Amino acid sequence: MADSLALRLQASDVIGSVYALGFQRQSTLQERGTVLKFVEKYGSVAFCRAILSSNKLIYLN
Repeated sequence: MADSLALRLQASDVIGSVYALGFQRQSTLQERGTVLKFVEKYGSVAFCRAILSSNKLIYLN
C-alpha cells in the first residue's frame, strides 16, 4: 500500500500530497521540517508507510 501511495504523490510536493491524501489537511511548518529530514534519510515510501500506520489516517469506505 505504501508503494501505491508513493506513486500517487506529486513530485513537486511529496509532503503536502501525503498530508492532503492521508489527513485531508495541510502540514504545518514544524511537521514539514521533521518530515523532510525523515524523507531525506529513509525515502518517500517509508514516509507513506508511517502515514498509513498512523492513528490519524482518515479512511473512508
